[in-house]
Amino acid sequence: MNDQVKFPKSEFANVSQDAEDFIKACLVKDPKTRPYIKDIISHPWITGIKDGVVTKDVQLKAAQNIRTFK
Repeated sequence: MNDQVKFPKSEFANVSQDAEDFIKACLVKDPKTRPYIKDIISHPWITGIKDGVVTKDVQLKAAQNIRTFK
C-alpha cells in the first residue's frame, strides 16, 4: 500500500475508505510491489463486494441509478 498518498478531508470528505485504498494501490511507483491488474480489478471498490457482501457504496449507487433511470 502507498502510505505516502494523503487525502485532505476538505476535498475527500465524501470518498469512501475503499476508494482511498484503491487509489493508493494504483499509485505505487515500484512495479515489483504494485498490485497486478487481476488484484486491482478484484478490489472491493471495483467489484462492490467486501467479505462476500455487497458494500453499502454499491447499494447506494444502485439505488440512485434506479431512481434516475428513465
